[in-house]
Formats: sequence, structure tokens, C-alpha cells
Amino acid sequence: MIHLASTKSVASGKAAVFTSSQTNTLTLDTLGFKYASIDVIFGPAASTSSVSQTLTLKQGDTASPTEDVAGFTGNLKPAAYAGQTVTTAMTISRIEVDLRGKKRYLAVNASPNTDTVIVIAARLGRGDEGPYNAATKNVALDTAG
Repeated sequence: MIHLASTKSVASGKAAVFTSSQTNTLTLDTLGFKYASIDVIFGPAASTSSVSQTLTLKQGDTASPTEDVAGFTGNLKPAAYAGQTVTTAMTISRIEVDLRGKKRYLAVNASPNTDTVIVIAARLGRGDEGPYNAATKNVALDTAG
């Protein structure tokens, strides 16, 4: 089995920059899945200190999670790729979560230090029943090739 072929994708963002007073939030319903891989992607920043002001992972029994996920507390700040700086490169923070023992809903919250683009993309895997078509994978499939 190709495990990546049997995942569900979810993303959050907007067609504009987020200011330091705004937060991009992605809430995931993890029902039926055992693993989540979450990428938080920040555009280049105006400052070299840090791209993110806050980056947190919460869990809860409802679609508005408020409880910190053990092991993912504090500010999970991404860094630039080797040889690049946060002012010239996109930065990615990947959060890998074993969902066993976690509550049903997860929320990733990301706020920038300075105005920049933020995209949060997640893949839910190891499902009780694997997604099998575009609708259940939550994507548009390119079948060419």
C-alpha cells in the first residue's frame, strides 16, 4: 500500500498577507485517523528575528479546541532553510502528531511577527478506512500521466 495515497488533505490560508495582529487557524476533525502531519508555511519576513509570533497546537472534544497538546506546548517557531534567512525564504514548520490518545479536534494557530503570508496544510493518515477518491481525500485529483 502507498500510505500517502490514502490520506486526507486539509488547508487554511487567504489570498492576502496576515498582519501581526491576525492569526491563521486550521481546525482538524481527526475522527477515524491515527496520524497527522501538519506544515505551517510562512512567507519571507521583514525581520530576521523570527517569522512567527505564535505557533501553537491545541486539542479538544469540540470544533473549538483550547487545551494544549502535550509535547507541543510553547511557541513552535520555524527556522529558515540552511544557507537562507527568514527575510529571503519561505519557512516551514512541520508538526508530526500521533493521534492515538488525543482528543477528536486539533487546532493549529499561527501569527506572524511581521506582515506575511501563512498557509497551514495538513495530511491525516492511517485512517480506519482510507480515503479512496477525490471527495474523501478532500482534493482535486490530477489523473494525467
